[in-house]
Amino acid sequence: MRPLHVGYLVQQFPPEVGAGPARVMEMGARWLSRGAHLTVLTGMPNRPEGRIHPGYRRRLFVDEEFEGVHVRRTWLYASPKHGFARTLANNLSFMGLSGLRGVPALAECDALIASSPPFFPHVSGAFLSWFHRVPLILEVRDLWPDYLAGMGLLRGRQANALFALERALLQRATRVVVVTESFGRRIERKGVSPDRIVVIPNGVDSERYAPGIVERPPLDSLRRNDGEFLVGYLGNFGAGQGLEV
Repeated sequence: MRPLHVGYLVQQFPPEVGAGPARVMEMGARWLSRGAHLTVLTGMPNRPEGRIHPGYRRRLFVDEEFEGVHVRRTWLYASPKHGFARTLANNLSFMGLSGLRGVPALAECDALIASSPPFFPHVSGAFLSWFHRVPLILEVRDLWPDYLAGMGLLRGRQANALFALERALLQRATRVVVVTESFGRRIERKGVSPDRIVVIPNGVDSERYAPGIVERPPLDSLRRNDGEFLVGYLGNFGAGQGLEV
């Protein structure tokens, strides 16, 4: 029996950093250790600067190996200037070219995982799973259609069309993987049966940590007397995080 060959469609991948790249590599390393093969279909690295990194510029496709992973990269639109239109162009360019590139790149895969955010890899993932006749696993790391509507970036017919597309993709998937129980409940309300929803939270490898010497915080502003309460926040600082709460 030949080893399982997993295809993973995700827009960001090392050397870029973030939740998506970290999740792919952490799970991929464990699949590889069990004898599986992994092919990642991704974009040219461009974050956080918004410029495609040196060595990848003026190239449509790049094939490389990264820590045992077969990496197939495609060009995408990247800009250091921010804005909804530029972000949309970035996402749509990757969706189109990843769909094209995935026809030969994922031909030997036994299953395809399409990871979001952004949302549009789910679209190209659905096409590629249909073309190659392999199971489609949609990974939902954030509820992007809900986020866009909640932020007021999409309204009316645009929002309704995107939610309709999302429901169609979710129905197409063999499994839907989410990172929290609350995401699972939200996906269930979108019409996905619970038996097709799998919760795989982000986590840590406990073997990489060991008890250390407890020291007092180095900054006076972090020190608290008995009974005082200190709140810390680790995460993005943006409009969607609602930090005023």
